[in-house]
Amino acid sequence: MIHSSYLGDKIKQADVILLGYPLMLDMDPAVRKNDLTIYQNVTSVSGPAMTWSMHAIGWLDVNDELSAKEMFQRNYIYIQQPFDVDF
Repeated sequence: MIHSSYLGDKIKQADVILLGYPLMLDMDPAVRKNDLTIYQNVTSVSGPAMTWSMHAIGWLDVNDELSAKEMFQRNYIYIQQPFDVDF
């Protein structure tokens, strides 16, 4: 469930996701997973670099390694020369 005033606009960064880490807000794992699911689907793919890494940490927090890996891999759009890494 999301806040009733949210209209579904695209967002640019992981503000809500930061509640779990690094702010360590005590929340039910189901709520954490719901936040991750909803906000990864409305977050701009061109948002700040930390966005997808915070999603990756969030998915690890709810023991979903496959989703964490997907979010981690989204970070690689930010890798540019001269430090480009081939993986």
